Amino acid sequence: MVDHNEVGKQGEAAAVKFLAKNGYDIITQNWRFQKAEIDIIAKYERQIIIVEVKTRTSLEFENPKEAVTIPKQKRIVKGADAFIQ
Repeated sequence: MVDHNEVGKQGEAAAVKFLAKNGYDIITQNWRFQKAEIDIIAKYERQIIIVEVKTRTSLEFENPKEAVTIPKQKRIVKGADAFIQ
């Protein structure tokens, strides 16, 4: 069985590949600020894009969208704001 951290790394690698193929410039990955971690920060045209990657091998556990809770969203926003500043 594949370790969940390895599955996450594979998901992030797939997301980076997808974004790069579609014209996004990857600025950084796994950027941290205090308790916040942003999986991918990219640039597309004149926009900064913040990407949270949720990789699942099955939907039995939970839908990836449900895994981004309100507290997680607040940490992402705080981290994104710090990055932009």
